[in-house]
Amino acid sequence: MPALQKLFLSSILFIFLTLLITRRLIKPLGDLTVATEQMMKNNYEFNYSSNSNDEIGILARTLEATSAQIRSQMSHITGLAYSDALTGVKNSTAYKEKIKELDEEIQNSDPQFAVIVLDVNNLKKTNDNYGHKAGDALIVSSCKLICRIFTHSPVYRIGGDEFVELLRNDDYKNRETLI
Repeated sequence: MPALQKLFLSSILFIFLTLLITRRLIKPLGDLTVATEQMMKNNYEFNYSSNSNDEIGILARTLEATSAQIRSQMSHITGLAYSDALTGVKNSTAYKEKIKELDEEIQNSDPQFAVIVLDVNNLKKTNDNYGHKAGDALIVSSCKLICRIFTHSPVYRIGGDEFVELLRNDDYKNRETLI
């Protein structure tokens, strides 16, 4: 076989191997790099999937599982950050966020809503006479009552014994009866 033919076949083989390596190794690594860069930017919607059982496939599945776990933990933490630990209703942080949203809505439209501030009577007296467990029970039972009355509106516990209702829709229409 002449030297020129060997060189030509060697070149073809080299190009083929280069394409194969690029397709099987370099491109998947590049895709995984993009995915990890997105995760560094707090984008955990990891959508790279690999059916291969090699190291890259294992790495891709591990990264995908890690991303799902991070999303789940962030959802849980967000829930904790916006919920009142005693009553389970939304807390003052959630209320402040809702007020920001409502301010923007007011700038762009004319929303119908009402704000009701509720205060639990005699909480201090209950705490002083029967202890804080009884005071907590009073807060919890009061919150349940508020939630039963205003079924279509979120309840916010904004202080020790203070609750806020943001009435909209049916609760807004029936506010006088509900109050």
